[in-house]
Amino acid sequence: MAIICIAKPAQASAAIINNSSTNIKVERKLLLAQSAVCRCPPRTDKPRDPLAKTDIPYIISPRRTLLLDNKPKIRWNQVTNAAGYTVSILAGEKEIWTEQVSGTEVIYPGKPALEPGIDYLVIVKTKGQRSSQEEKVTGLSFRLLSAKDAEDVRTSLALLKKQQLTDTVKSLLQTHLYVGYYLRSEAIETLEKLVAGGAKEAVIYRLLGDLYQQVGLTEQAEGQYLEAIKWATAPQDLQVQAAAKAGLGELYASFSNKEKQAEGLSLLRQALDIYKKSGDMQRVKELEKRISGL
Repeated sequence: MAIICIAKPAQASAAIINNSSTNIKVERKLLLAQSAVCRCPPRTDKPRDPLAKTDIPYIISPRRTLLLDNKPKIRWNQVTNAAGYTVSILAGEKEIWTEQVSGTEVIYPGKPALEPGIDYLVIVKTKGQRSSQEEKVTGLSFRLLSAKDAEDVRTSLALLKKQQLTDTVKSLLQTHLYVGYYLRSEAIETLEKLVAGGAKEAVIYRLLGDLYQQVGLTEQAEGQYLEAIKWATAPQDLQVQAAAKAGLGELYASFSNKEKQAEGLSLLRQALDIYKKSGDMQRVKELEKRISGL
């Protein structure tokens, strides 16, 4: 299974939840959760250009992730005029489940039961034989979280539920916990609910952009980074703005389109300027090295 970057240790996620209290400001919680998603290294694969027309049922979830739930929601891209879809799960090379679906999502019924330590892959085909495998991206499998780690996550979630915090802060801390255990699908779903509820905090969109980029969903990542930049207008949001510009810059720099590559370089330089002004020398060094390599 491809884990394309290392997140903050899971123990730190649990510790933040255990130490949460009502007298900690929401802003501090947002910053804590902001650090949950790692800084990804430059991409070495060839992502889909988000401006290209994609009419294949590529997998939205689960992909490049561990899973807490052994009955995951499976989602994929809608194909124009598709009369229906055949959804399958493979364990290695063996098909263990298949179902005919009319929409673009289905809940895996849990039989046969998914097991930790096994790489699973979702494949979706239309009746016209368009396939999710037409997406030329590798490492899209998923695994079930180990029983011990799953128990730890559920214990931390139960503790978080008891905290006297706003729903937004709870969701961000929940995201922090999920990312610490590589539960990217659950983290994405948690943030998507905040966005659907009309969230205006730039950090939410930046985190979602990072997660989409980590699982290889370039179209979605681009949209969230742009939203993060749009909302990160306050002085205290400069770090979020820099991170969003750096993330979007990395995304564009990896495309074959020359105009997008140039735009990506410009965004990386804008992020570099912000980090210089804020005194974040670690990020300054990282971005200077990255820019010099383009």
